[in-house]
Amino acid sequence: MSTEYENMQVEKWVNLEDIADYLSVSQDTIRTWIKEGKLPVYRAGKRYKFKISEVDEWIREWKING
Repeated sequence: MSTEYENMQVEKWVNLEDIADYLSVSQDTIRTWIKEGKLPVYRAGKRYKFKISEVDEWIREWKING
């Protein structure tokens, strides 16, 4: 393995329950934000998947443009 590969950090995907806990809101609130197209989300079959870094960026932009 190359040193560059070893130094890469792979970001873990989290599910709807995890992101609701992370943001201290209900799962229903997360579902509403998804339906409104507000929250960055990916679909894996029937499940929603999130990247914490993208959600953090969304929060920063929301505070600026809010």
